[in-house]
Amino acid sequence: MTRDVLDGIHDSADLIASLGPVNEKLGRLDTRTVEALRRSGVMHMLQPEEFGGIETHPGDFAEAVLEIARLDGAAGWVAGSVGVPPWALASADRRLRDEVWEADSDVWIASAHAPAGVLLPVDGGYRLSGEWRSVAAIDHCEWVVVGARVVGDSEGLGYSLVPRADLRIDDEAWNAIGLIGTGSKNITID
Repeated sequence: MTRDVLDGIHDSADLIASLGPVNEKLGRLDTRTVEALRRSGVMHMLQPEEFGGIETHPGDFAEAVLEIARLDGAAGWVAGSVGVPPWALASADRRLRDEVWEADSDVWIASAHAPAGVLLPVDGGYRLSGEWRSVAAIDHCEWVVVGARVVGDSEGLGYSLVPRADLRIDDEAWNAIGLIGTGSKNITID
């Protein structure tokens, strides 16, 4: 399957490379770049086969991301950033994996690992709030993994998986010199 992904990347190489300037102008990946990445399968290389993924070695995933980055830095950055959360989700509780992947095994998951939020214990769970900066490809993702500090009796660090519908995207926050095409925007959750 890894060879299939690399072949898919090579099949779309001219398109991905030619869309680099378009991505930079848009400030996010062009939908044609997104579709080329979807067709290649790179985002699912670390996703379990049971949930529609390829379940390959992380070294093979890194090789595929580097191939994309050679064509367009922003597309490579997005592939690396969005391709890793399925690996983390693979070790999560079965109910969570089912919720995310049974509805759509092709779903993309963004990530913001810095513990920029707060998880406050409340009856029945936690209340999550915070602002995370520069979340790559958030416009193309249906979920996001965010890091947060757990406060209260059992302090520490934790991660939460949040559906896109439960966050606010600051479309004006992304103003960078390089890799503008990653569409990295700030998000707020409360």
